[in-house]
Amino acid sequence: MRIRFLALLAAVMPLAATPAFAANLIVNGDFESVTGFGSNPAHSTLIGTYSNGTAAVNPNLPQATGWDTHGYNFIMMETSPGNTGADDGPLNGAYTNNTPDLNPNISERDPSRFSLWGPDNGSANGMTTSPTGGSFLAADAAFGNEPIFQVINGLEAGTVYKLTFWWAAAQQAGYYQDTTEAWSVCFGTCDFTRVDYDGLATYNVGPNDEIYTTATVTTPEKGFIPWQMETMYFTATSTSQTLSLLSHGTPIGQPPFALLDGLNMEAIPEPTTWAMMLIGFGLIGGVMRGRRPDQKGLQQAL
Repeated sequence: MRIRFLALLAAVMPLAATPAFAANLIVNGDFESVTGFGSNPAHSTLIGTYSNGTAAVNPNLPQATGWDTHGYNFIMMETSPGNTGADDGPLNGAYTNNTPDLNPNISERDPSRFSLWGPDNGSANGMTTSPTGGSFLAADAAFGNEPIFQVINGLEAGTVYKLTFWWAAAQQAGYYQDTTEAWSVCFGTCDFTRVDYDGLATYNVGPNDEIYTTATVTTPEKGFIPWQMETMYFTATSTSQTLSLLSHGTPIGQPPFALLDGLNMEAIPEPTTWAMMLIGFGLIGGVMRGRRPDQKGLQQAL
């Protein structure tokens, strides 16, 4: 009996280890790693290489490790735990309380003067940091609108991958009007048609692209839509694919901002794998039950 039990255990153990491959494939999914501040202190900032379609306007911006973007997308830094507003001192606040720079020429704007409406700049809208804490992404959904993206490696064609992330919505300080916000998520090649300034970028759907969109929320003037968890499933078609997230919103000229944090993408076991695991554990349970002493026989022997 012992030999049979050990043999069954040896057969099931590889299956039991199967879920171990479910590791997060996204680099810097919480946007905590940002480089390129130089001699300036870390502060909320425009990231990537903003481009107006012909040339890089801000070629020396800080970079979010693992991510690429040429849109009007910001990393909002949390410089003290729970900081939810705009007041933490010039150039080092989670949402700087400097006067917003509304210069229509993007190349002349001061990224350090960007802020969102929040409790510390005149709007008791209930804004909070993301559920994962720390920094998060704020993407303009109607100006310089381009996705933030990265190439995901180590994929297995035919395998289903689960993507989860937190998102919320807000409005840029200095503007006054209800707005709408949502995220579109592409997994594949994810080519897109860009916009230079006001307007919405769009994906050019390729044959192997999967694109899903969140619900659209309506943010009241100077308001905030609380963080919510989103879950999506994608099937890989190759070993490396682009994961791309594109915000979109309305109206043009009243900057709607979609917020993002805590991205996680991992493979999920196939149903047959789970079934084999359950069968295997059931066999072990059966063997264990079979090894119980015959109580009736023991009583008769006594």
